[in-house]
Amino acid sequence: MTAPGQNDRSGRHAELLYDNDCGFCTRSVQWLRDHNALSHTRTVAWQSLDPRRLPVARQRLEREIILVSDGDIHGGATALAHAVTSGSLPWRLTGRALRLPVIRTLAAYVYRNVAANRHRMPGATATCGIPTRVAPSPKSGT
Repeated sequence: MTAPGQNDRSGRHAELLYDNDCGFCTRSVQWLRDHNALSHTRTVAWQSLDPRRLPVARQRLEREIILVSDGDIHGGATALAHAVTSGSLPWRLTGRALRLPVIRTLAAYVYRNVAANRHRMPGATATCGIPTRVAPSPKSGT
């Protein structure tokens, strides 16, 4: 799944999977690329992958970014923390900080809330909303 030469600084292969149908997600990944945060991490729109080869369920890919690094799978804020450690020095420090216990908890909370409201963020499109589960209709009582 990883192209040759796409290793993080530790020599591991790393791919960050994101939702290309979401304008906010696409712009966020592009911003991270433009600011050298993902220097050694390959970014891949999960929609471009063979559905039979997805590393996690499609529902999870619709909900959060996924980092696949030599078989390890991380999602959401943890994926972001691991991915940016492949970038330039300020980003490596940011990634390490995001993995500290208290900050990790706060980052996960912020990530979940941003993801849940990404359809309201600048650059969002109609497809940015995270699908919600539809509650089963109540059975009619007769």
